[in-house]
Amino acid sequence: DRRRASRGAPSVARRRPGVAASRRTRGSEPRTVGSEPSHPPPAELRKRGVGGVSVPSTLRHTAYVGSSERATLMMLRVAFEEAMPEAPLLVLPNGASLPKQVAALKREGFAGAVALHDALGVAAAGGGADADAGGGDAAGEDADGGGAQGEMVRQRAALADAFARREDVPLLVTTELAARGVDLKGVDVVFMVGLPARLDSYVHVAGRSAREGKRGHAVSLLASEEEEARLDAFQKELGIKVERVDLKFLKG
Repeated sequence: DRRRASRGAPSVARRRPGVAASRRTRGSEPRTVGSEPSHPPPAELRKRGVGGVSVPSTLRHTAYVGSSERATLMMLRVAFEEAMPEAPLLVLPNGASLPKQVAALKREGFAGAVALHDALGVAAAGGGADADAGGGDAAGEDADGGGAQGEMVRQRAALADAFARREDVPLLVTTELAARGVDLKGVDVVFMVGLPARLDSYVHVAGRSAREGKRGHAVSLLASEEEEARLDAFQKELGIKVERVDLKFLKG
């Protein structure tokens, strides 16, 4: 498959027959990355949840449950093959070293992995741990001309266009905090390494998919009983159904 080959996803045997890939969206205008969607979701879109915290009903939830963090990359490989994403976002825990994690992903066969701040052409905050997905001032000429700022704007527009069309899309890698500022309407699957500690953080991160009433998929990679218990609480609070896949046989 040309699209998957361009992202460098490794080929492994699937646990079950392949899942049909999401339908392409064409003719969409490119959009920059911001903290809020440019267009609000349809008013009639049904929401799920209680206590003022809700998720769209168009968002599917899956948890791959392992026995240790050592097996995380193997779990990701299985989840990636089953979800068959066209425009994926991989979210790491806050404090993770993006350069190290991206390098590890490339070694494991995810050749298209790239840190979000690199894809956007902005500097990473804190030495590469948490990147500011919203960007910031850059030295150089104005956005309409050349220089660093103009190049950054062009990179953002190209990334937004790639996600909108779901063509030549990299595997974007970022952290939980920075993921909140991602507004790429073409993201079809969000992969979360570990589970956010708070319910609202899960909603924000998972909500990078299923934007503007579209269908999406939130995939959690869990490596401890504590995360499993927290997911149970999230599921009850939000009133959602989470499909679970047992991968505890993977030892890393």
